[in-house]
Amino acid sequence: MRRYSFPRVLLEAIATTSPQVRLEPEVLQMMAKTYNLWHVVIPIIENHIVLFPENERYFFALNELYEKLSEGDYIAGLRRTMTGSAETRSVVSYAQHEMWEELNS
Repeated sequence: MRRYSFPRVLLEAIATTSPQVRLEPEVLQMMAKTYNLWHVVIPIIENHIVLFPENERYFFALNELYEKLSEGDYIAGLRRTMTGSAETRSVVSYAQHEMWEELNS
């Protein structure tokens, strides 16, 4: 028999609610780190970014979680999503693929 922790069950229940319950990004970040719930928290924060795009704290929280997991490609994708200009998006893409010559031209 498999036992689940209360924080995991709570977050999984919150993730399935509709409309989505708004949680502070710092709380979600702490739960991911403290209770090893990365796989539950990251989709919740990604959903919060779609629902609340004006709150940059969700972007920063997700970026930090990706950094802790060494997910460079996800970080680059998140940065492309955050930026508004096409030039910055192309620079992030070139940097992600280490195409330094194209950056200088």
